[in-house]
Amino acid sequence: MVFQIVIARRINEATTLVAINKEYRELQKALLEAKGEVAPKVHFYDLLNFMEIQATALNENLYPKATRDTAGKLLRGMIALIESQEHWITLFVAAVDSPVTFEQLRIYTSVPVLTFASRCGLVLSKCQNHKEH
Repeated sequence: MVFQIVIARRINEATTLVAINKEYRELQKALLEAKGEVAPKVHFYDLLNFMEIQATALNENLYPKATRDTAGKLLRGMIALIESQEHWITLFVAAVDSPVTFEQLRIYTSVPVLTFASRCGLVLSKCQNHKEH
């Protein structure tokens, strides 16, 4: 019985990881294929909202360790990708409309053990600085 519970938990973790990865891929695909002036913004904001949800799950330790580790890598990868594209940074900045916008992403990127924290913090600080001026 205990063995079955362990197996069920591992299957659930694997299923969760596949779902997270699939959602990131679908959101990226929609963003990259979006045409016009409005559609890319809508898809980018969908991606940011998904990233905020992931940051919340990671900040609150809602995932088991293996899922948390991989979900964190995926989130950090998306933050780095956004940071590498000036037009996405501009959209990110435009999306910040209050001090609590992307609060969970800010909390997540301030975790000191993250080696990329200064890069991620740069994107988020640009958002904060932009809205303060």
